[in-house]
Amino acid sequence: MLKRLFLLAMVGCLGMPMAQACDACGGSISGGGMGLLAPLRNNAIGLSWQYASFQTAPAQGQGSIDQFHSVELSARYYFTDRFSVQLFQPYRFNLREVEEERSNLSGIGDTRIIGTYNLFRQQDLGSGIQLFAELGAGVKLPVGEYDPDIHDANLPENFNLGNGSWGFILQPNLVFTKGAWGLLLNGSYQHFLPTRTDYQFGHQLSGQLSVFWEKSTAKGYRFIPNLGLQQEHIWADAYANDRTVSGTGGTGTFASLGINIRKGQVLGGVNYAIPIIQEYSQGEVEAQQRLAIQFSYLF
Repeated sequence: MLKRLFLLAMVGCLGMPMAQACDACGGSISGGGMGLLAPLRNNAIGLSWQYASFQTAPAQGQGSIDQFHSVELSARYYFTDRFSVQLFQPYRFNLREVEEERSNLSGIGDTRIIGTYNLFRQQDLGSGIQLFAELGAGVKLPVGEYDPDIHDANLPENFNLGNGSWGFILQPNLVFTKGAWGLLLNGSYQHFLPTRTDYQFGHQLSGQLSVFWEKSTAKGYRFIPNLGLQQEHIWADAYANDRTVSGTGGTGTFASLGINIRKGQVLGGVNYAIPIIQEYSQGEVEAQQRLAIQFSYLF
């Protein structure tokens, strides 16, 4: 039954790329968690590709398009029946286009290490409804390259491969299931310390609500389509003198559609999201489509 709960729960948990606070015409990918694998008590390794893009609002001067790609290696290991540790290491490709001019950066991004504890693994709530609940907490290590003078190259602060600061992460996961149907609620809060130059990146809060359904086949495949909403809020950046950085921060609501497939110890998923309500960088920047693809091996 717990494996069935996992297969239902994984549907909406494929981490979508979330924006960091946007400098004017800029953004980034902060990375999601392993909510995809949360309700299954298995060790796992995974590989994902995430994509997000932003462009200057048409009313703003010289237009630009920023594209952010992240290839992320993830791993999870259970030390006890309830407690696990997760590791996420991204490799980033950032591209900016201004008319016919292109700028790009690529390299290792910031590392995230998160410990998770299963609060409820299969709690019966009555009427055939079951609950899985998990709480994760961890740190973000400033491993990725950070250049505080990146503006000298006409690039925004958030175009850096890492944000040059330590961060603290809190991630709750709730999954309700009844029969072949389920409801996912999860969230993530990232709190950043100042960089070595006392630049303060905006903290990030995101959440997801997804409805999903499972269909099994005679050949052992399990298909789990999903439909949901994703919400994010990014606080504005601040200089060392506490003055707010113009053109940073924002809020966005995204409609998402995806599907996950599992056979044996291998699972894969794809998720697509488009903005339906947004306000980034005081209207200077518009978020575009987002896409995430993930493969995992369970052992």
